Amino acid sequence: QRDAAQTASITIRDQRAATFIASMLQACQFQVRMAADGDPGPSRIWIVEPGSTTIQNIKRYLRGDRRRRVVFFGPSPEEASSLGVSVIQDPRDLIAIRSTISEVIQSSQGEIHEQANPNPVR
Repeated sequence: QRDAAQTASITIRDQRAATFIASMLQACQFQVRMAADGDPGPSRIWIVEPGSTTIQNIKRYLRGDRRRRVVFFGPSPEEASSLGVSVIQDPRDLIAIRSTISEVIQSSQGEIHEQANPNPVR
């Protein structure tokens, strides 16, 4: 089993979108876990629909490792902006999905300086 650094969790009800995102992650050598229960487990990236978990759970997840990243799949709650999460505003926008997932993968691997994608949750 791979370590958490190469693991991503997906909490999205839209199976087509979840499969599309999973294939992108797998192409980058990530092990993907469909986390329908809303528990991302030990992972580096968590793609989650707003409303499928609480802001407190997201804060707890991010505190676990400063390299962790969260992507909201859909419009995010207002308080999420202070957490440094990435947002895919329009879940039908394939270009935005590809771009955001690519940036998050690079950021979680340390290829983008922390200032470019801050994770202010402490």
